[in-house]
Amino acid sequence: MTSPGWAQAQAIVTLLKASDCGKIVWLTMSGGTGLSMSDRILLVDDDDGFRYAAAKALGGAGFLVEDAGNYRAALEILDDKKPLSLLITDLVMPRGVNGFALARMARMRHHNLKVLYFTAYDVPTHEAVGKVLRKPVTPEQLIEEARLALAN
Repeated sequence: MTSPGWAQAQAIVTLLKASDCGKIVWLTMSGGTGLSMSDRILLVDDDDGFRYAAAKALGGAGFLVEDAGNYRAALEILDDKKPLSLLITDLVMPRGVNGFALARMARMRHHNLKVLYFTAYDVPTHEAVGKVLRKPVTPEQLIEEARLALAN
C-alpha cells in the first residue's frame, strides 16, 4: 500500500549512504501523504547523510522523528521519559554497541517499543525483535515498513 503523496511525487529518491553519493540527499514530497501519525520514532544511524534523509522522509509522512548518531545519544533520548513508539536502528555501528544491543536497552526502558533494523551488510539476524531492512531503501519502503511495524 502506498500513500497518495508518494504516488504524486515526480521521482522516488533512493536513500543512499552519504559515502555512496558524496552528498546529503534532500527529499521533497508533493501533495499530502494521507497519513496522520503522531507516533514518536527514534532513528539511530552513524551515517549522517542516511540518517538525515531517512528522518526527512519519515517526518514528511507525518511521524515525529528524533534522531541519534550513536548509541549514547540514543540512550539520552530513550531516557527523556517521553513516549516512544518505534526504534529504527542501524545494526552495525561503531564503539561496540550494535543495533541488537541498543534494541534490548531500549525495550528495557520502553517495554512495548516496536523495532525496525537497517543494515548494508550480511549479518546474522537471529537476535532481531523486528524486521531487518536491507540498505538502500526507498522512502516509500521506509514509510510503509514503519507503518506496518506500528500496526503490529
